[in-house]
Amino acid sequence: MIKKTIHSILFFCILDLVLFSCCESVYDVKISSVYFAVNDKNDFDLESINHNDLELFLHFDYEDDFAYSSSKIKPLNTAYATTCNDKVNVANRVTAITITANNEFNGIAAAESLNIFFKLKQNNDLLDVEHILAYINNDKFDADDSYELVLSEEIEEEVFVEFKISILLEDSQVIERNFLEVLITI
Repeated sequence: MIKKTIHSILFFCILDLVLFSCCESVYDVKISSVYFAVNDKNDFDLESINHNDLELFLHFDYEDDFAYSSSKIKPLNTAYATTCNDKVNVANRVTAITITANNEFNGIAAAESLNIFFKLKQNNDLLDVEHILAYINNDKFDADDSYELVLSEEIEEEVFVEFKISILLEDSQVIERNFLEVLITI
């Protein structure tokens, strides 16, 4: 009886080893669309927004291309359906994000970077806009890839402004999104 038990345990250990070690799968994900909006945190009225309530909202959608890494496939590979641990590879990574406006904004000329005025709000911390890159390009991948950017400085005067976000990808492709012109008040 002990011999049968030991053989059974060995059989299942070997079976477990075969099932869990015979495949390597990779998800290649890339940005498929970008949503960009200006929000009023106070009353959601976009006709005029107090600078303290100004929020830029950025959301990324991804398309994935599930592919088995053919160089890793082993001869006895029958376990794809139940045992592959998926890995995510962000393809065509984002290399830069720039916020601009169509009019002068707080002393910065139209079409010049406004990144110094905005901070990424993440887990109750305010980080430089460039920190978004670390989150977007993270291979741990989060399907809900949304970011809030808040104005970090007082503005000098009221201004009608149309914000634009430009996203530069590794392959030199540029994704640009504008949001309708709004009045930012003091």
